[in-house]
Amino acid sequence: MLKHTECLDQLKKLLPVQFEEVIFRLDVPAGILTGAPAPPSSRAIELIRWTEGRFNHLQPLADALAAVVSPDTDNPPAAVPPRQTAALIYAKPIDCNELERIQQIAEAAQLTLEQVKAACAIARQANIPDYQRAQYFEQKLHKTQDFADALSEFIARYQDNSQVSATALAALHQALHSYTQADYLQSEQGVNRAAAQTQPNNPAATAELLLLNSQLSALQDYAQSEQRYYQQAKAVMDLFTELDESFDLIQADYQEKEGMRFVRKGEYALSIPFLRRALDLRQRSLGTSHPAVARSLNDLAFAYHQAGEFAQALPLFQRALAIRKTVLGEQHPDYASSLNNL
Repeated sequence: MLKHTECLDQLKKLLPVQFEEVIFRLDVPAGILTGAPAPPSSRAIELIRWTEGRFNHLQPLADALAAVVSPDTDNPPAAVPPRQTAALIYAKPIDCNELERIQQIAEAAQLTLEQVKAACAIARQANIPDYQRAQYFEQKLHKTQDFADALSEFIARYQDNSQVSATALAALHQALHSYTQADYLQSEQGVNRAAAQTQPNNPAATAELLLLNSQLSALQDYAQSEQRYYQQAKAVMDLFTELDESFDLIQADYQEKEGMRFVRKGEYALSIPFLRRALDLRQRSLGTSHPAVARSLNDLAFAYHQAGEFAQALPLFQRALAIRKTVLGEQHPDYASSLNNL
């Protein structure tokens, strides 16, 4: 096993993009390390301290260094979840017309070509440094998949419901192919019109439409729009929750988003009540073996872990892993992600 001084020497010799890949492979939460402009030695020391605090030894850091210094690019390590593999493939800029590379990313990330094109376009618009590209792109892949899953659930729930305007379905389909700001704005306006048409007859669908618009805004990095739609959805829910039990899952989505907002800020103790409520609502509506329940278990476990409550986190991580293994299978990226958490 590498000693502290050996780890420090190796980290200081890395190129910026290699250092960021080590961080990426260790899944270091945002905000733990000083920003990239800081001296390399300072960030290296911070990373060594975090690794020891997280794992009680330096072997994961040694493994990450070995993988980065002598990577096998044709055969990425099996332990790396597919979307992380796809993000590493995307470590250099890519144009939406480079179909061969997009196909490679789509297969690795288990997403459609259109979804990967959208994520590529958004990442290019962000104008981020090359050494942050892989981590940023993985976030886009996850948000794209989350939006696609929410859209599919919405369509399945309401496609035969005449109270929900066809405008909503058309606008949301279009949103999956929003490569530019103009495309996004057109999709956003379509969803807004649909929500206005739907609200008098079906407030539950209205709240879901607003939450979908919030997700679309997050995908495009429009933080103000994301929060605005989120608050509008909450207002609809506050008015109608007591009248309609179908709001359980919508309320769960709201609780999850509120909890994850605190997680992103590093306020883990504040996130736990929201994530616990989301889990309870989903278990009540979906049972104890649904993939959405596994996601809630994983989110809550992560919050407990980051808050230092390891005894609370471990059984939740284990339950999430068991559900994903049974329901999704061992080749699914969410199962691989759960394995990484243990």
